[in-house]
Amino acid sequence: MIMIDRVADIELGQHAGDVVDVTVTAPDGGVVTRPAFCDEAGTWHVRFRTDTPGRYSLRVGDRQLDHDVTASEPASPLPQRIRRERQRLVDEAGTPWLWLADTWWFALCDRVGVDELAELARQRVEQGYNTVHVVAGLLPEVAAYEDLGELAGRWAWKPDWTEPDPTWWAAADERIELIVRSGLLPVIVGAWSYYLLDVGVPRMTRHWREVIARWGAHPVVWCIAGEAGLPHYAEIGTPEGDRHSRELIAGWQEVGTALTALDAYHSVRTIHPFPLRGLSSAQAVDDPSSSLDLIWMQTGHSGTWDIEPTLAELERQVGADHGLPVINSEVCYEGILGGSEASLQRYLCYAHLLRGAAGHSYGAQGLWAFRRAEDRGPGLPWGGATWQEAAALPGGAQVGLAGRLLRELGWDRLRPADASARPQATTGRRGLPYVARSADTVVAYIPAAALRGPFGWSRLEIDGIDSSWRAELIDPRTGDHHAVDPAFTELADDGTWTIRETAMRTREDWLLVLRKP
Repeated sequence: MIMIDRVADIELGQHAGDVVDVTVTAPDGGVVTRPAFCDEAGTWHVRFRTDTPGRYSLRVGDRQLDHDVTASEPASPLPQRIRRERQRLVDEAGTPWLWLADTWWFALCDRVGVDELAELARQRVEQGYNTVHVVAGLLPEVAAYEDLGELAGRWAWKPDWTEPDPTWWAAADERIELIVRSGLLPVIVGAWSYYLLDVGVPRMTRHWREVIARWGAHPVVWCIAGEAGLPHYAEIGTPEGDRHSRELIAGWQEVGTALTALDAYHSVRTIHPFPLRGLSSAQAVDDPSSSLDLIWMQTGHSGTWDIEPTLAELERQVGADHGLPVINSEVCYEGILGGSEASLQRYLCYAHLLRGAAGHSYGAQGLWAFRRAEDRGPGLPWGGATWQEAAALPGGAQVGLAGRLLRELGWDRLRPADASARPQATTGRRGLPYVARSADTVVAYIPAAALRGPFGWSRLEIDGIDSSWRAELIDPRTGDHHAVDPAFTELADDGTWTIRETAMRTREDWLLVLRKP
């Protein structure tokens, strides 16, 4: 028996066929059925969670195996499971989980080494991230069996899609385990949408079976498909592409149903949208409330031009009948198309988190595909930065800082302030403040003057404040705290506190915080 941080890996020996299921009974009587997987030597394995020390009984066909598990300290700081609670994400104990993700679509390929990936993971955790997006081998902007998508010199499937290649999967195991042990929650995208046209629903379900067998016992989030509805790139905008797009939406829902049946641990499920069909997961499935646990958005990479449609879509989804948590999984990667600099990264992060999103996902051009200087693609048309250059961009660190600050400020208790603060950002006036509050804290993000256009503000009024509250400004670039000069504030008898725009130390963006002792 091998233990991988609260996960047991048990050898089952040789078995005929390509599908093996194992019934696992825990010491407390809990029963799960787990798919098994086959290694390079032809030996089958099953992995399962070991939350409770004691004897675990495994049944494989007519065979029974018993394994004793002793208590051990977890090697990863991650909770065993993330789940949905209304429009937030929480761990198994109900502790709020403020999702802050980096985008590493190509982390499971030879474009980045294991040691390099470990150092990047250490950096992102230190900055404040707790989540990463990765794709299980069937990558975007790559055709099947291109060398750009190789790991250990292999593809995830043997030639002609005959069966999963265990050499690839063993190398991917090492990276997923590295990510988990570093303290990052892997969001695993099964495949990019168009591969379903290549392999069909049964083989894609087999692909997901391998994913769940190997990684489903870890703390994970499942993304059923990347850009669901995206046909092969050459077909976009053609009648054939439109037909394939509709077929893909239906096919990926079949795969999602199969995924749900395979996953005994009921990890959070989402799907990544194809923007030409809609900006959120809600447009990628027939019934989001029954087939998903989390709404993902993808809202464009055109810099400030995307602010209005992005925030409008966020407000629609947060207020939608499905009642699911909402996260923008892809918006304006830093450096993409020569723009979307750090100031926009900060703006998008704070605007989402103070307007009801359950978290935020950052991305950097060059990093998502782990582009090296010598690589011809993918991702080169979007920008020429290497992944090392992209990982050092200032917006990445400042988004991480936003996560650390908001956790310290009790973000999970904050809700949009509605009419109790004036003025606030609204349709067509997205450069005004974003304000959220709890019973004892008010957090206002003040966008930079460059994002306000003609709609400035001179005074921000906040109701429900008395003389015991204390105000400060926090620099979202550095995290430095500064006292608010009382000469620029007023407190009325009715509890309305006013701060003038001239109290901001510069006309850059600032975080204004009021707290009641």
